Amino acid sequence: MKNKAPLFVLAGLIALLIGGALRFTGGQSPPPSPALGSAHQIQWFPLKSNLYANREGELGFKVLAATADQKGLTERYLTHFDFGGGARLVDVIDVSTFEQFGTSDFYRDKAHLYQYYGMADGGRLSLYADVEPSVDRESFVVLNDFYAKDKGRIYYHRGGWIRDADPGSFTTVGQSALAKDRHRYFLFGEAALPEAVFGHLQEICDLADNEPAVAAECRLPKIQPKKTR
Repeated sequence: MKNKAPLFVLAGLIALLIGGALRFTGGQSPPPSPALGSAHQIQWFPLKSNLYANREGELGFKVLAATADQKGLTERYLTHFDFGGGARLVDVIDVSTFEQFGTSDFYRDKAHLYQYYGMADGGRLSLYADVEPSVDRESFVVLNDFYAKDKGRIYYHRGGWIRDADPGSFTTVGQSALAKDRHRYFLFGEAALPEAVFGHLQEICDLADNEPAVAAECRLPKIQPKKTR
C-alpha cells in the first residue's frame, strides 16, 4: 500500500505530458522530419530556357506549383513528359539546341517542338506533335504569348489548332489575347462576339467605363499581354 501513491503520481504526470503534447499538435502526433536524401534535398543546376540538371544525370524542367496551403508557390522540376507518364526528358531533349520561343509556352530543339501547359500543380511539358500531330515544325513560328502558326494553321497556346482561323489574314492585336482575321475577331483562341471584343479592349487599353473602345485596337502601337488563361 505504501508504493501505490508514488505510482499514482507518476501516472498523473505522464497523462499531463501526453495531454499537453496533443494540445500542442492539434491532437495529432507531430510530423516526422524529412529524411536526408529526399526529393527536397536534390540540387538542380540551371542549363538554359527553364532546363536544369542534377548530379544524377537527370534533366528537369523548372515550374512553379501551388503550395499545399494554396498560399504561395514552390519550385518543381518535371523530369518526364505528360504529368510524369511520358518519356524522360533526358532521353528526348537535345540540350545544345533547346530554346524557348520568346516568352511563350513553346520550346524547340533540333528535332522537336515542345509545349508547356501551366496548372496549379505545376502542369506538364509535352511533345507538341503528340498534342497536334499535324503541326509542321519547320514552318512553326510564335506570333505572341498566346498564338502561333505554321504554314497551314493557327494555334492557341492552350487550346491547340483554331479551326476557324484564316492563316493568310490572321494577325494578333499587339501582345494581347485578342487577334483577328478577315472574317472575325478571336479572344483567348475562340471566335468572339463584338461585345466581348469591345469589353476586352476596354480592359487591356485601360479605358474608362464610359469611354468606348475603338475599332483600331485603341490606337496603341503595342498592347501588353494580360495572360489569364
